[in-house]
Parts: sequence; structure tokens; C-alpha cells
Amino acid sequence: DLDTDPGGGDPAAGTDRLQVGDRVPVFTVPTVSGGAFQMPNGTPTILTFIDLCPTCIADTRTVAGLQERFADVAVLAVASDPTADRARLEDFVSQAGARDFELALDPQSTLTTRFDAFSMSASSLVVDRNGEIVYRGPVDEQAMADALTAAGAQA
Repeated sequence: DLDTDPGGGDPAAGTDRLQVGDRVPVFTVPTVSGGAFQMPNGTPTILTFIDLCPTCIADTRTVAGLQERFADVAVLAVASDPTADRARLEDFVSQAGARDFELALDPQSTLTTRFDAFSMSASSLVVDRNGEIVYRGPVDEQAMADALTAAGAQA
């Protein structure tokens, strides 16, 4: 279940599209490893939404490469597929070679809806250490690398 602070409101509420320059909503989501992932978290972060389809593996590999390239970047991969479970999600990211992602299930599409994740292929965000969105769009290695640099990530 998703926890938000009182200032963040319901992450599924409203239809305002989050854009570059906006602050990411404050939220905490349980991870499949049993922990919790909080946003913002004081580190440059890639927030990526995946639906466990075969074509998403290449995008997930790209994100994994960016995480390896930038040592201090956190990645939260949110499975927006309502039929996803821990085993399917872990298998998917393993196939993609992504070892250090934090993984979260979103069976009610709470986060997916709040972030309007698949409109105009905007399935990924880069957030700086202060919680400002510096990139929103499809997985694009160069654009995301530039955004991570702008977010203060160390290559």
C-alpha cells in the first residue's frame, strides 16, 4: 500500500500532468524485497514504469546501464501490470540484467495513474536530489544521461 504525507495528498488524485520543473509527489511505496522506497530521497533517481512486456526489456537494460554509469543513482522500477507478482517482476529485471533496482508492484495503478506514466510514452522520470523532475519521457539513453548530469549525478 502506498503512503503519502499530508502535504502530498492522494497520489492518484487529480489529473494534473507532472512536468519537468515540478516537484515529485512525496510518497513511500513498499518494495518486493520487503523494504520501502521513499520519494524524494536525497539522491538522483530514475523512476521507471514497466509493464513486463518483451519490448520493455531493452528499455530496462538502458536504465540499468545508466545506473551503472552513474554510481550514485537510485532506480525504482514500478510494475504497472496488474497481473504482475514478485516472481514475474524479479524474473523480468533479471532478464534485463538489472541487478540494483528497487522494485515495486502497482496492482491498482496508483502510481502509474498519478504519474500519467504511459501518456505520450512518458514511462520514465529523472528526479534530482531535491525532488524536482528534470526529465519526463520515454527511455532515451542520451536525454536521461544529460538529465542525470543536470540532477547532480556523478559519472
